[in-house]
Amino acid sequence: MQRVWIKAAGVAALSAVASVASAQSLDKAFAVFTACDGSFFKALATDQALWQQQVPLENKDGVAWIKTPNRLAEDGNVVELPAKPTVAGLTVTHYLDEFSALMPAVMPRSHFAYWGFKVNGSLEAVASAIKPLVQDSKRLRKDGDVYVRTELKVGDLPWRAAALASGVPRPLNTERAFLLETDPELPNTVKVLCSLQGNVSGDMLAELRPDVPRHEWPASLDPDLLQKTAANEAVLAQFKEAQEKNPLLVPKFKRVSYTTAEGGDKNTVQVTVQTTGDGLLEVTEDYGVFKMQRQMLAGWIQAKGRMGKVGSVFRVESLELDLPDSWRKGDKLRYSTVLRDVPPEADSKEKAYSETCVVGDTFEASKIFATLSGNAIALTCSTSGRENKQAFIESLGLFVDYTPASGFFGSAKPKYTRFTVE
Repeated sequence: MQRVWIKAAGVAALSAVASVASAQSLDKAFAVFTACDGSFFKALATDQALWQQQVPLENKDGVAWIKTPNRLAEDGNVVELPAKPTVAGLTVTHYLDEFSALMPAVMPRSHFAYWGFKVNGSLEAVASAIKPLVQDSKRLRKDGDVYVRTELKVGDLPWRAAALASGVPRPLNTERAFLLETDPELPNTVKVLCSLQGNVSGDMLAELRPDVPRHEWPASLDPDLLQKTAANEAVLAQFKEAQEKNPLLVPKFKRVSYTTAEGGDKNTVQVTVQTTGDGLLEVTEDYGVFKMQRQMLAGWIQAKGRMGKVGSVFRVESLELDLPDSWRKGDKLRYSTVLRDVPPEADSKEKAYSETCVVGDTFEASKIFATLSGNAIALTCSTSGRENKQAFIESLGLFVDYTPASGFFGSAKPKYTRFTVE
């Protein structure tokens, strides 16, 4: 039997071909990484044999990830890559993976996560080399001393492209970024990162970071926490006493729903008001990106409330109420409350809130919406130096926002496009 010998030159050629194929596979996986979603961790699992030659890899349930000592510890969230793989002609030296609270004392439900690589080179050289691999690279822009591509998620709405400025996200917002920044700790090194910050939930991590185990997800509150949190009994007793002295405050309907529009019909709020057995109102305001739920007296004073279903309940712990026996023009309605978060957030403090409303003219409720009957009372209310206009609809026992039409304001505000009463 004749033996076939592969010459050294042939071995070198095969090695070169394998090297090229390996580099192309690494580049392909890196391009997937720049999407900053869960597809990168699935790609690592698909090309696990190749990546295991380059990085410390772990896998489970169809995803794989580069293992750092401890993503939750500042001194354990970076791992050096001994093989120093090459991507887009750049030497990759480290992998980073961090997850932490964003600003615990100020925004305890907000979190920050980043993951990615350290590569050798200057910022401009790295940006030029990897740009052909970056997904949606036309949105990669220079912002000061970083290159960044950003997306925004507001409440339950889908992700959308947005040129976001640096800073802390607003409540209920989540920001995602792919960014390049110079490493302050290592010379001639750039960090190539994905980041999430703001309202980062466990469900979001399951989609974008399937490598993060459930026990490391942010603690979430019961979505039915508002219903399960009892209002302060003393406050409820004051509400009942106020209704006994002022029968106007007793609701005269089972259910009210209406839609308001300001700044164009697309900017709408859907409001539903439901009476309860104790004469109070359950109010739900649907702003599209989130819902506000409240338990209230006549749609005016809150007993408790909650924004969305991710944060604490704010509950009124004390109430001072001053109501006139009859509501004549010039009379004043006043209340002041102290609110507390339930359960308490980190470093949360009691919050004081007060409002004074001056009784104005009585007018036909049909001016608010054509199908409403009876009279309404105009009210000019102020809190913390800010003034707002309201109306009390006598036939319903309900306060609503309302600024009458005038030569100065033009049409009435807000615009009620729907108002149904049951």
